[in-house]
Amino acid sequence: MAGLLGTVGVASLVSEPIGWLIQNGDLSTVDWSATFFTIAVLRWVHLTAVLTALAFTLHPQTARWFHR
Repeated sequence: MAGLLGTVGVASLVSEPIGWLIQNGDLSTVDWSATFFTIAVLRWVHLTAVLTALAFTLHPQTARWFHR
């Protein structure tokens, strides 16, 4: 379950930027506006949260806590 959620969570956050990079292939066409920076920062924070949650889910102490 954690693998599925981690995979879907990461894929949903990186698929659009990777698709854009494949289509355009060049960072010089980026619209460097405040909206772009806001979305990029929020996407980065969300990706970090998904990866952190996945790491904590797989940590041995988590299983011990839930078994109590």
